[in-house]
Amino acid sequence: MKADYYLIISLILNVSAYGQSDLKSESSKLDSLLKRRYKCNLSGKKISLKNFVGASDDAFGYSYYYPKNFHEVVNKNIGNIYDTSEYISADRKCKLKLWPGKTISFPLGAVDKNGKLLGLKSSDIIRAENIVDQYIDSIKNGKTKEVEGIRIIESCKGVNGYNFQFSLKGIIGNRGYIYKIVISELPVSGDLIFKHFLYEYPLNFKLEYEQIGIAMANDFGDVFAKLSR
Repeated sequence: MKADYYLIISLILNVSAYGQSDLKSESSKLDSLLKRRYKCNLSGKKISLKNFVGASDDAFGYSYYYPKNFHEVVNKNIGNIYDTSEYISADRKCKLKLWPGKTISFPLGAVDKNGKLLGLKSSDIIRAENIVDQYIDSIKNGKTKEVEGIRIIESCKGVNGYNFQFSLKGIIGNRGYIYKIVISELPVSGDLIFKHFLYEYPLNFKLEYEQIGIAMANDFGDVFAKLSR
């Protein structure tokens, strides 16, 4: 009987040790993912945005700048995206478009049926990043509607814990495109949401307009991250 007793105790201790080891492993993996900091800025001459107009969409949590001589386009026929902001240059050569996209379910602030916080796991971040990478692949393969068939000249991916971004500069026909996506928190819900910035300009006016677009794209981002700088 004593032998059986000691065997049971030994098994319980071993299971407990394995459980603690798994917890430590998960904690270490989560901590490693949250500490990631990879910047992503398109190359180009730095331009001051002091004389630009600052704006934000607090409902979806992003902020941006646009030139003072750009006029907002009031477009009632924009399909299913009702929170799109569009601007056009005074000479009507350049266009700027910003809009919220799809969401990724994420457990920030999520609770169970008893109101207990579920907590963030490393698998949540990995799953979200896989969705982001699939979208990036669709862009690179020319299958994304907004920049379908684009020839990419420059691109980069940024990571800040569980927030992500992707920026590119490319060409479609005789027009240049600067496209940036920020994937970060959707206010209140705690899910992640795609936040899009798309700037379009004629290649024969590249010197006049490209650097402006790069400066605006590099600054475009999560409004709450900017507040914490």
